[in-house]
Amino acid sequence: MKKAIKKVHEVRLLAVNDPHRVYGESRAKIRNPKRYCLVAFIKEIGGEVEVLMPMTHIEDLRSLKTFLINNGHPPVDDPVYWKELRQRFYSGCKAELKLSLAPGFVEGVYLCGDGNVIGDRNRYVRLHPEARFRPSTLSSNGSLQDWKMQVALLALYSDRLMLALCTAFSGLIVEWAGIESGGFHMHGTSSDGKTTATKFACTVYGDDRYLLSWDVTEAGIEEAAVGMNDALLPLNELKLLNADPVIAAQKGSKLVYLIAEGSGRYRASSYQENHSQWKTVVLSSGELSLAEHAASGLSKRFAGEAVRIIDIPSDAGSGYGILDKIPERFSSASKFAEHITEQCAQYYGTAFRPFVEGILEWLESDAGSVQTKINAYVDEFFDKCDVDRNDRQEMRVARRFGVAFAAGAIAIDLGVLDFKHSEVGKAIRSCYRSYLRDKPKTARQRIDEACSAAIDRVSKAELLDLTGSIQRYTLEDVERVHGFRTRCKGEVVYAMKPDWFQRSVGTQVKLAEVLAKLKSDHVLIPGSDGKSTRQVKTGFDDMPRMRCYCFRADTMSSL
Repeated sequence: MKKAIKKVHEVRLLAVNDPHRVYGESRAKIRNPKRYCLVAFIKEIGGEVEVLMPMTHIEDLRSLKTFLINNGHPPVDDPVYWKELRQRFYSGCKAELKLSLAPGFVEGVYLCGDGNVIGDRNRYVRLHPEARFRPSTLSSNGSLQDWKMQVALLALYSDRLMLALCTAFSGLIVEWAGIESGGFHMHGTSSDGKTTATKFACTVYGDDRYLLSWDVTEAGIEEAAVGMNDALLPLNELKLLNADPVIAAQKGSKLVYLIAEGSGRYRASSYQENHSQWKTVVLSSGELSLAEHAASGLSKRFAGEAVRIIDIPSDAGSGYGILDKIPERFSSASKFAEHITEQCAQYYGTAFRPFVEGILEWLESDAGSVQTKINAYVDEFFDKCDVDRNDRQEMRVARRFGVAFAAGAIAIDLGVLDFKHSEVGKAIRSCYRSYLRDKPKTARQRIDEACSAAIDRVSKAELLDLTGSIQRYTLEDVERVHGFRTRCKGEVVYAMKPDWFQRSVGTQVKLAEVLAKLKSDHVLIPGSDGKSTRQVKTGFDDMPRMRCYCFRADTMSSL
């Protein structure tokens, strides 16, 4: 009996959860909440183990015994032992077990997708047994110093590699960064190194098993995003979305919005009990930009989508693909790229834990310190890039670059990177300027350009001059030309046939938006009935009037 009592004391009930309370990023209500307890005991083969046990096992002695033995408890053949053990569970526990449906920073610790806890385990924060996600493949090899010298240091040869590296760290501060889920998409030719940049970023977390593919379903991207909550979500090869460009464009746009929304679709409770939520940073790669990808599917990229995942050309413009320069000891860019890939495969995963531990220490000493540091570094980035703080869209894009700079600077402050702040800032600013040169046009810019192009085409169009005698023209001439030079309300106007003008505007912008802009600029004279066209006299009995778009000749010539 004494031996049995001693073993009872070796089984510890550490904490019990409130079934109606869920912690972390995903705070959705669970349809059938259950009570769990955190139990620790000495395994049969030695060493202590922790398990989450449903409290329902306590109600049935056989169920309790089976569960614990299956999880490594010695198979004690003593009924009194198990009865006394169950009685200890009935006595309860004051400590609260805090369960989260997603990995990441939760209640002062960091939960890894594999169940490991970084930080104080005695806070009793654990992953919920009913959490549904694709756990990230965290792994490590070598030392942190090895990684800093053999891998991270290579970012000094490429601004894109520096951006990729800082983007990886920004996933670990996204909770306090003031940005939605999203990130960067590097695009370029198949051999310029964009996949190398993505793998380079993954070395913060592990080897290339951490890298995911765009060949994924909507449900799959939700599971991956939850599994990489408060971390980097790397996606490779955009072309794998679908072989059909139209379907691929639609799917890509939907997935980008899904990731940025940070929330999965609501599904029937019979299929999915818990609603997925996340906050993550994306680093993607593909031969086409997301804007080109949309265009190939006969679609266009909307402004809200473009500021969520930002297109970055992977070619640095130096003739070395993604690289700005190469060390003298390498004979070519391809040899140096091979060296980068080899180093990434040899040293990885050792920066993740010290960075997370450093963030947790800051939070422990001052809960607002991380956000304060991020904002200070972002402001520094804004000042050096002359960001227009009154332009909301520019601010959203610039802040994402600014947060990447902040993440790199914080990694330096924590001793995880050995760069200077100025080296990181210079590289991130270079990538931001590259974005500005290559960025998609705003809706206003597209409309302005469409109006200018339309006016230019009207001025060069084949017209009949109806301001004088029309005796030299035939009815066939009227039908052949694009429009007429005539008078309207005492002004000389160009009266253009609707079908020709609509073709001239094209499909990249809405005709109504172009017409509205031309009206506001007093170029287009609307009809008395409020329509954009008005009746124009042709002078021919067989075709007395025709509806046309009428543009003021004097106003057009002054634009």
